[in-house]
Amino acid sequence: MEEFIDESLNHDMNLVMKLVSLGHSARQKANRKVRQPLAEAAFSVGNARERSALASSTDVIADELNVKKVRLLDSSTEAVSHTVKPLPKQLGQKYGNKFPAIQQAILG
Repeated sequence: MEEFIDESLNHDMNLVMKLVSLGHSARQKANRKVRQPLAEAAFSVGNARERSALASSTDVIADELNVKKVRLLDSSTEAVSHTVKPLPKQLGQKYGNKFPAIQQAILG
């Protein structure tokens, strides 16, 4: 029987289940029920094989998450933004009167 198991398909479906689970978690966190359709779900995956699996399974993911479109993020940085804020108490204690110059350098 093991000769009938398609490991590639197993791997792809495990990825799909993981992405759907993440999508449901994101909906729950945003307080959006599955019955409410959304415009899109965007995912970032690690390698070319996973990109291919995602591309071939967009219909399944879209149906399961009730979204109109599933897309692959161009890069992992597309969905992330960074903000750097100096901590006055910690830096002030350590660097004293040099803190304003350090803060200016950090904030650019």
